[in-house]
Amino acid sequence: MRGSPHLPPVVLGLLFLACGPAQPTASSAGTSLALSSGSGSVSSQAQTSGQQIFVPEFVYPEDQLLSAHRDLQVRNSSGVLERMQEVLLADGQGHSRLDVIQYSPGLMQPYQSPSSQLVLNYENRMRFLIRYRDAHLGARAALLQNYRWTEDPVHVQVAGVDCVRYTAQSKHDMGDVEFLADAQTGLLLGWTFFANNGQILLKLETTQLNFAPNLTGVVWSSPLVGDQPYVDPADRALLGYTPRFPQYLPPGFYRQESWLRFSAGFYPGMSDMLVEIYSDGLHLVFVAQHEQTQMGQGLQFANKVVDVRQTDLGGIRLAEGDLGNRRLYVSSMLSMVEIQTIFGSLLD
Repeated sequence: MRGSPHLPPVVLGLLFLACGPAQPTASSAGTSLALSSGSGSVSSQAQTSGQQIFVPEFVYPEDQLLSAHRDLQVRNSSGVLERMQEVLLADGQGHSRLDVIQYSPGLMQPYQSPSSQLVLNYENRMRFLIRYRDAHLGARAALLQNYRWTEDPVHVQVAGVDCVRYTAQSKHDMGDVEFLADAQTGLLLGWTFFANNGQILLKLETTQLNFAPNLTGVVWSSPLVGDQPYVDPADRALLGYTPRFPQYLPPGFYRQESWLRFSAGFYPGMSDMLVEIYSDGLHLVFVAQHEQTQMGQGLQFANKVVDVRQTDLGGIRLAEGDLGNRRLYVSSMLSMVEIQTIFGSLLD
């Protein structure tokens, strides 16, 4: 595979920008849970160092009436942690908005005004950022089977709130995840995703909270394209082509959601897109595909992969390629080796 310096516009425009459902929905994991790392009964508690530690239950900020200022660290392709200051607004009725107000190219550099492109990226991607970039707990069976949970007995202060620190240690070397939640309410105020070598990939911490914000005139996030849940094969006629599914998933992963994006015409020659989201309870893998009705000379060979590109942005990694007139994408915070393996299994 050869490297690509930037995410392709179609991925920014559809896979990431429009990856959030039009309305919040319950996870489909309850009906499609099929953990790939084994079977057997799972207790509602995880055993760690002789202590029974319950998997925590969090309250998510986008579901509350609040305004929250947050500091975000994102590791870029050069290995540097860039910083953003964000403002999350939510009305507690299902509407939310996320904006970037400051940017710093590193941990030691001062904040500055964000570029117009970064502001536009947030404008277009806020639904994805809130629903899928921010940490959320998946299927409980997966959280117990794939992670060892510990609770720090020493509380920490986050935005003036007494918080509990929880750590989910991956049993399959996928990278640990840390959470900071209000000790009284469970409101999730911070989280950190680590790579399997211990490096921080993504880290968020709330710095200010207001539970009585003035929301007058707020323009809430809305989907860029329409969508609906996809059930195969019942919805295949609506999709218009026979989808390809990964024959390999990392240990403990299950299909969490499937969505049909009505993206035909969003880019020239593009059909509607199928987006599938797989999870081990915390880490997500996005598998997307669409057909191309306008193909270049190199895309006219049926069932032949003519080019595969990979992008490593530090926190997010992507593999994309063409199989005949089908374009396929796999994206995740997992290692590029895992992403390449998942992508290769789409071709089987």
